[in-house]
Amino acid sequence: GELYSWGDNNLGKLGNGTIICRDSPGRVLLPEGVKVIQAACADRYTAAITSEFKVLHWGDIEWSNGTSQTLPSHLEFPENVQISSLCCGAFHAVALSSHGQVYTWGCGDMGQLGHRRISDVERVPRLVEGQLTGLLIKEIACTMLASVALTLDGRVYAWG
Repeated sequence: GELYSWGDNNLGKLGNGTIICRDSPGRVLLPEGVKVIQAACADRYTAAITSEFKVLHWGDIEWSNGTSQTLPSHLEFPENVQISSLCCGAFHAVALSSHGQVYTWGCGDMGQLGHRRISDVERVPRLVEGQLTGLLIKEIACTMLASVALTLDGRVYAWG
């Protein structure tokens, strides 16, 4: 349902419409009627999955949409993709779809996006293919500069 945040608020990562730090929990100002089922954060931004399996993000998301923002906004995925899990690296994010596919976006200068080429920025979530093509992924994880996926049959793939 509701989401609360507190701490340093540089670049609006607390999602309360300001850049003022908070030393106690305060509500994230979610769009009307939106409920959150999972959230993830990094040093400068936050992302969340809604009960509709869509993704919201806020804070220093310049690598995603070219700006920083203090309020949650929807991140567009390909049509009919429902997100079941997500994690955040230093300047990239990884999402797992309900069909076991992995999407990444953000800064890819260390290969952490897994898109066969190193890129400065992928602003739109993009399907990770290559070694993951045809595999069903059940879990994902991020480090600052790497991404990891665990398949249903227990194999681990890492990149970055």
